[in-house]
Amino acid sequence: LKRLESLIPKLEKNKWLHQCYDSVLKEQLDLGVIEPCSLNDQNQNSYYMPHRPVIKEGSETTKVRIVFDASSKQGNFYSLNDCLMPGPNLNPSILDLLINFRKHKIAFSADIEKAFLQIGIKENERDFLRFLYFDKNNDNELKCFRMTRVPFGVTCSPFILAATIKHHIKKFKGNSEVHEMLDSSVYVDDLFYGGDSLEKAHQLSTDAVNVFREAGMNLRKFQTNSTELKKIWIENNVTSETENDNRKILGLIWNVNTDTLKLEIDSLLEMIPNLKCTKRHILRTVAKIFDPVGFISPFVIRVKCLLQQLWELGLDFDDAVPQRVRQNWLEWCAEVETLKSFSLKRTLFSNYDVDEMEIHVFADSSTKAYGAVAYIRHKRTFEVQFVLSKTRVAPVKKLTLPRLELLGALIAARIASYLKSLLRISACDTYCWTDSSIALNWIKGSAIRWKQFVANRVREIQTLTDPGKWKFCEGRENPADLLSRGCSAQKLLNSEIWWNGARWLSQAKYLWPATVERKIPEEITELKGIKTVVQNITVQKPEHPFHCLFNKCSSWSKVVRVAAWCLRFIKNLQKTNDKTKTFLLTSEFEEAQNVILKYVQEEAFHEEIQRLKINKPIKTHSKLLALCPYLDGNEILRVGGRLRHAKLHENTKYPVILPKDHVVTDLIIRHYHLKYLHAGNQLVLSAIRQRYWILCARVAIKRIIWKCGRCARLRSALSQQLMGDLPPSRVNPSRAFSKVGVDLSGPFQVKPRKGRGIRPMKTYDCIFVCFTVKAVHLEMLGDLSSDCFIAALKRFAARRGKPDEIFSDCGTNFIGASKELKAVCSTESVANFLCTNEIVWHFNPPSAPHFGGLWEAAVKSMKFHLRRAIGAQILIYEEFSTLLVQIEACLNSRPLVPVSSDPDDLSVITPANFLIGSTLDAIPERDVTNFTIPLADRWKLVQQISQSFWKRWSSEYITQFQRRSKWQRPHYNLRVNDIVLIKDDNLPPLKWRMGRVVETFPGSDNQTRILKRDRRRILPQIAADFNDGASTSVSVRTVQRTIINMGSQSSPTRVPLLTALHKSLLLSWAQETTIGLLMTGSTLPGLTSLVSNCIGRMLVYEYGNDIINP
Repeated sequence: LKRLESLIPKLEKNKWLHQCYDSVLKEQLDLGVIEPCSLNDQNQNSYYMPHRPVIKEGSETTKVRIVFDASSKQGNFYSLNDCLMPGPNLNPSILDLLINFRKHKIAFSADIEKAFLQIGIKENERDFLRFLYFDKNNDNELKCFRMTRVPFGVTCSPFILAATIKHHIKKFKGNSEVHEMLDSSVYVDDLFYGGDSLEKAHQLSTDAVNVFREAGMNLRKFQTNSTELKKIWIENNVTSETENDNRKILGLIWNVNTDTLKLEIDSLLEMIPNLKCTKRHILRTVAKIFDPVGFISPFVIRVKCLLQQLWELGLDFDDAVPQRVRQNWLEWCAEVETLKSFSLKRTLFSNYDVDEMEIHVFADSSTKAYGAVAYIRHKRTFEVQFVLSKTRVAPVKKLTLPRLELLGALIAARIASYLKSLLRISACDTYCWTDSSIALNWIKGSAIRWKQFVANRVREIQTLTDPGKWKFCEGRENPADLLSRGCSAQKLLNSEIWWNGARWLSQAKYLWPATVERKIPEEITELKGIKTVVQNITVQKPEHPFHCLFNKCSSWSKVVRVAAWCLRFIKNLQKTNDKTKTFLLTSEFEEAQNVILKYVQEEAFHEEIQRLKINKPIKTHSKLLALCPYLDGNEILRVGGRLRHAKLHENTKYPVILPKDHVVTDLIIRHYHLKYLHAGNQLVLSAIRQRYWILCARVAIKRIIWKCGRCARLRSALSQQLMGDLPPSRVNPSRAFSKVGVDLSGPFQVKPRKGRGIRPMKTYDCIFVCFTVKAVHLEMLGDLSSDCFIAALKRFAARRGKPDEIFSDCGTNFIGASKELKAVCSTESVANFLCTNEIVWHFNPPSAPHFGGLWEAAVKSMKFHLRRAIGAQILIYEEFSTLLVQIEACLNSRPLVPVSSDPDDLSVITPANFLIGSTLDAIPERDVTNFTIPLADRWKLVQQISQSFWKRWSSEYITQFQRRSKWQRPHYNLRVNDIVLIKDDNLPPLKWRMGRVVETFPGSDNQTRILKRDRRRILPQIAADFNDGASTSVSVRTVQRTIINMGSQSSPTRVPLLTALHKSLLLSWAQETTIGLLMTGSTLPGLTSLVSNCIGRMLVYEYGNDIINP
């Protein structure tokens, strides 16, 4: 609907277009091509296609077409084209059609009227072809229509049309000529064919009309170069006098009056004045040229070579090109206008006879390009006609000229084989010509004699053609010479040798140049060499200056810049004047980079490079064997690979090979890691592969990224330790509530009394949990004052007995209301009360909520019942107090052990058994006061009941805690001087504070779960930027919950300590003391040896925010 709303304003601005659009829709509605449908029908699946107009000014019938967008999608849903298969391509090759079209003396063309709209769609599938439109005759009411025929814009439409035509012409297999014509000469909805006589052409065109009429299609727009045939058509109402003389034939223009073919360059001429001299516009121009036959290949190859130069320069698409390239580009654009006068006779021969034809293919190469051009020659009349040409730009990888000539010969062999099959000419009448004696010698020899590159191509040439039909011709008589070197448009149009072939082709066969055997020098014959054994002698050399550079610089760009300045200094020393004094140029930067890469490769792949320099294959056990390495023009080892034909940058097709464990490799990996914002392994590998090929790259990249301090912060794992043993207070029998844990929860909204207008107040809940039997006691607090808490503690002691020990959190990691709740337990008045009543209070370590799991679970259970009981209601004080007591009874009635499945075991042990001797909801026993029972027996009975409960407690309840539910394996124990990150849930990882472990407290099992961290000893003045500088005790599971280990003395990890602000602080501090920067328990190399009098010359090399090698 949004696409439709954006289309309507465009139509309203152009009244002619709007009128045409409406008339097309009305016409299709009248013809039944579309039909209205209900917009509110949502009971079945459907798809709505956006639509737009396509204007074809050159069309003689339909200037405005409605094209649908079946690829439109909304959100993450599929489009219609996503759900349809495009089907195979059933249309013939354009090149086949154009060459066959030139064989006939009388040619004709026709078009199927509205071909796609002649094919119907099943009714149950039409709802997937819906579209919307506003009815301007009915107050712009939104109307819904659906297609009943195959529309434009659906991915399978071309296949459906071609398959429909193929299906109908199968009925005419008996008429082989008509069937062959329609099977091989119909491209989408156009027919291109002809005959050698007027009668045959008329008969074939009539048969074509009848075939398509039976299929329900109308063949129209007939054009022909024969005036007699056109008169017959006019008499039979097949065509009219008003037909245009120029007809587009698959990208070419056919003038029926002169029977010539021209190129369609009007759109190119309109585009050239608006072009800019950038790689993007040059590439756009090359893509605009459509010359499938290769009529103007010598002219087009110039701009292709120009494009290759731009790729080698490594320019971006919108960068300005060098002046030399700009001048060549402007000259080429100025010559395009000359091509308007180009025309070529359509017919190959006036009397085409397969038995009288010969194929001649010429091949040639240069350092810029290579290719081949084919001609067809009449045996009796010696008439020669241009047929086809193909050309390619020479590969960036430098090849010898004989090898390039062999590539040109391979193109010639492929063209000869193709034309042989298409034109059905005998292999005996196919000749191939080359001006290279070396390439001819290779082709006529045995393929197994040559090296692999030559052998593979010779083998293919000998398969496609007869080596005996390969001939030698001089370069000046070779028409393919224009292909390999390129020429101007005017020279091409006036070139007799290009359009008619070599001069001697128009003469008798005995006047052709004879092939003379020439002796080929042995050093360029590319014979397979004899394997030799090379003994390597290792000689110890002094350290190369590059090693000093690599060890002192931590940035790849800095290494290259330093090397570039050194190279400029050397060059300036060699010059007497005109010394370079400007800033570094791109060429100097690239030269320095190449020098460094050559040095690295010579150091790592010396043997392979030496063998490649003498044109010998590398050894089979070499680790570079699978990469097919070669040396480029700068003698840099690159990957040969299999992507020669890929449209990729040359550095991507042929990346530089680097070892995995060299310092330069590490610098390059670190450079790309930071360039792509600390990217991961896969992205860094993808970026590096655009220019370099590192052996075992994944291992090397993973190793470097693992050392990155900033990434270490983000990927750090929480430290964990084996779950500790239960304390004695949990596993030894004792009086209920003698050892308790206390916690506070709230606030809760409670009204002080009933009545209207009474404002609710806050109350809190104090929870006491028995460590031994998990009994729960709940007390209400009016506020968080110390007096209120002491009063609740007194009520608890009065009802449950005075506890011996109380455990609670210290709550340093809580925020908001939790901080206020936990602060009550540490006030002075509370401490005095505990001292007076001989109660020992234990605080859990900070940042360790899992130490209080017992009371945290009780808080959770209490809130579980509370929320479900009151929901959003606000109770009065008495109601809320009563509800808390009922919740306490529920919690104390929970079974401590799983309920037995034994039908005879009717009781279950609960916390209430240890409080009152039975469950809180037990039925009262009958009165037995009148019965006389001895006191001794009564006391034994009470003791027996109590002891039975504790026996079941020891045998059933306490044994449940043998199993560790989590933290089941011991881990690395943090040690003193370890650097740790302190996790903060309210901050991102890069802002977490750092601390140093100053003391550890191993448990009875020697596992460290409690430690003390000091955040003041990272660096003087610098530590304040990372933390608050306080020394803090962190206990037990704190390490597991909030401390992230960044390494130890045995395995140092770089930590991003210094920013630009800190560098000056470090330098000033270093003047006063010996430099010893501790990072992850280790000292950076090189710092401790510096003293204060050297600090003025000290450089801190940094990589991003990391200190790497001061």
